[in-house]
Amino acid sequence: MSTTQTSSRSGRWPWARRLLIAYLVVLHLAIAIMLARVGLPMPVRIQLGLKPANTPSHQAMLFFQKSIDAQLPEGSTVFLGDSITQGLANMAVVPLSANYGISGQTTAQLLGALGNYGSLPRVKAIVLTIGINDFLRHEEVGIEQRLTQIVQALPPHVPLLWNAIMPVAPGLVDATALARTNLSIQGLCAQRPRCTYLDSWPVMSDGQGGIQPTYYIPDGVHLSAQGYLAWIKAMKHALTSAAH
Repeated sequence: MSTTQTSSRSGRWPWARRLLIAYLVVLHLAIAIMLARVGLPMPVRIQLGLKPANTPSHQAMLFFQKSIDAQLPEGSTVFLGDSITQGLANMAVVPLSANYGISGQTTAQLLGALGNYGSLPRVKAIVLTIGINDFLRHEEVGIEQRLTQIVQALPPHVPLLWNAIMPVAPGLVDATALARTNLSIQGLCAQRPRCTYLDSWPVMSDGQGGIQPTYYIPDGVHLSAQGYLAWIKAMKHALTSAAH
């Protein structure tokens, strides 16, 4: 190989290396931006000050719920939560009521959505059921803090029925952490005026760490028609007791 060829190659390769390095830097920046938007664990997102990533369907639900909320009659009861609430026939619990459950909603997303519901200070009661998606998505770190922020954001003069996070099929979540969170919910409710805590576990579980099979659909998370009827009965009783 001639001296001229060697010199020519040595002149080209530094530029090729620089281009490769620049490409890798841009690629890693793109991946970092993508993760920051949708893939970072919730604790990291909170530390970075990032809002929870809402899907288009979640945004659409918020849009329509905000429209419904502006029309809500005085004295209504509002149900807040995730898909378990969304699938509830809320008028079987309270005839004059609105269902603001959103499938897949986490505590962080609900916290961000509360500003859409201007009716909350003038409703008759609020029914809250939230938290299972934090565990299913492995985003339960910091859930007690987010639950505290949620209850602090709700009007303190409005009666609150706060449901425990319901049991799910064994192996789907950290059952010990979930039970600890329910204790936190019970404690937060005890500190709040006009709050009733409804422990759904005696109704929905089999008493041996499992779930009542007839109360759930095969995914072990969502309720069957029978499960909803049992939950409706428990909520009606709790709301009646709280009124007296």
